[in-house]
Amino acid sequence: MPAPEPNTPTAVVAAARSQLTPLLKAVLDSCEDHRALTFFSLLAIQLHDAQEDGDLLDFFLQLSTTAFQGFLFTAEDDAVIDRLLATAEAIAHALSAGESGEAMH
Repeated sequence: MPAPEPNTPTAVVAAARSQLTPLLKAVLDSCEDHRALTFFSLLAIQLHDAQEDGDLLDFFLQLSTTAFQGFLFTAEDDAVIDRLLATAEAIAHALSAGESGEAMH
């Protein structure tokens, strides 16, 4: 399978996935709240399955509800989740502003 062309939706998704997956993994590795583990596991699957910009936007929307879920996080968890949310926000902003996938590198 050839590499995605730069600036195509699949390249944008791949770039976003490469930035967000390690952060999601860090959350899953450190989090002890079982409900939060389920929530973030489902998000990891959703990100893995994303194929186009709209899939990413759905992921960002779901991720944005994190603060309203009532999960119990340690200070370490909070720091990793804050990085995850900030990274997702920057990618979502780039997508909504119509910037190319190059802005996410």
